Amino acid sequence: MAFNQIVKRTLKAKVPMVELFTSDDSNSNTSKNSAVTTVSDRPDVSQKLGATSPLVKIAGHIINNIDSVIIDETGFIPKITMMFTDMTGEFGGSTFPKKNLRLSIYIKSPNTKLMPIRSDYLITSIKSISKSFGGNPQSLSKDVTYLVKGELFVPRIYNNISKSYSKMTSRDALFNIADQLGLGFAENDFTTSDSMTWINMNSSPLNFIKDVANHAYSDDDSFFEAFISKELNLSMIQVSQQLHSGEGDEMFMAGADSVTGDINQNEKGNGIKTALDDESMINHLTTDRRFVQNSNYIIEASLISNQGNILKDSGYQKKIYYYDHLSNNSPIEKFIDFNMAPINTPGVSEVNMLIPEEDGLDEVGVKKWMNINYGNTHTQWNAARLLNTHNNNELEKIQLRVVTRGINVQVIRGMSIRTFITKKVADHIQADEDPQKESQIELSEDNQLDETIDLQLSGIYYVKGAKYYYDAKKSTTFSTELFLARREWKESKIIIK
Repeated sequence: MAFNQIVKRTLKAKVPMVELFTSDDSNSNTSKNSAVTTVSDRPDVSQKLGATSPLVKIAGHIINNIDSVIIDETGFIPKITMMFTDMTGEFGGSTFPKKNLRLSIYIKSPNTKLMPIRSDYLITSIKSISKSFGGNPQSLSKDVTYLVKGELFVPRIYNNISKSYSKMTSRDALFNIADQLGLGFAENDFTTSDSMTWINMNSSPLNFIKDVANHAYSDDDSFFEAFISKELNLSMIQVSQQLHSGEGDEMFMAGADSVTGDINQNEKGNGIKTALDDESMINHLTTDRRFVQNSNYIIEASLISNQGNILKDSGYQKKIYYYDHLSNNSPIEKFIDFNMAPINTPGVSEVNMLIPEEDGLDEVGVKKWMNINYGNTHTQWNAARLLNTHNNNELEKIQLRVVTRGINVQVIRGMSIRTFITKKVADHIQADEDPQKESQIELSEDNQLDETIDLQLSGIYYVKGAKYYYDAKKSTTFSTELFLARREWKESKIIIK
């Protein structure tokens, strides 16, 4: 991929986290039936737990008997859902979080060169599920299951404040907000042309960040997305750049064309070199069985379509209206209106856009009144809002959902990722003609799949979101679910109805 597609951190997070490992390691209580550990854990025990199961601390106590954990990084801010069983009744007593509402989690990275998952969450809900005691307190079971939900802990992000950011671009305003909150800042390479005074009028930083991102503007062929990552980075991504088949992508397509036969032919000594063999292709996702032991190997895949819902709610094109108070035209001519359809990714033909085929659906439009322009915003304020929201909606229409074994910390949200889908897998996940229904295939080492690369589903995707799973009942306890998006799809077996 081109260098300007790389998401890089330009500011380090400074939010203080709960200390998970303490120096007192003399009397650790790690009873198998205990729901919590009431004194310090030995560091070596903690490291083991972080590798085989998540290490979780609530209100200063290590949680045992964890049944499942889901870290959801698909919304604006990460959320966590955890279930664990208290077999002794300890958690319902003094250990129950009454004032200390933080859940801390550590999951060791399978790759020593990459950072582990380590974050704190504000506990938003705790529900207990216990057996009925039939009105007799003496028969109350100590075997209680707890469902805990939380949201990434960012101090002061919900405080209502009034503050201005004078003569700044949207990027600089978000950078300053991140710095003030103690967040890091991550971005790909872009420039913005939207300098103005950004004013937060008695709103929370969380809502203000969304508002700034919605009105960020570079040019008419660009759009932006902002979110907070599990690493405590405020990420600002120029998305159209991540979808662009730029420098280096020719090598990817050439490699795909060269393996339309037996993908293992180069192993037979005929000297054919493919993109999959290149060391520069470390960061990719694939269903090629040669990568079956790697974290980038796809064990499950499906297509998800929300196109119908988005079309009826948002239309294919939008017409916006606003009143330009500063215009020298007559009052009636000060009412400005224009149509806006989704932009094309550079280098991609318009015919590949997801334009409905049915008569009338391609004309579905939404009319929206914006505001009165008094000249206190950047010149493309209204257009920017439509560019960003309308084109980000396009990424929700069809997504390729893939699952990999283990915790994949190499593929992060907001990045551009090459994906290789074999023809047999593609045929299966495209077989269902109902776009509202997932068509899924589970892969294993025993599948004798056709390893020919499918050119319709393989290609460059934008990592729209991710979920990280722990399930104690599964043989492979850790897994990663990735949601891959793009707006243009080659004419193929994909049927949109």
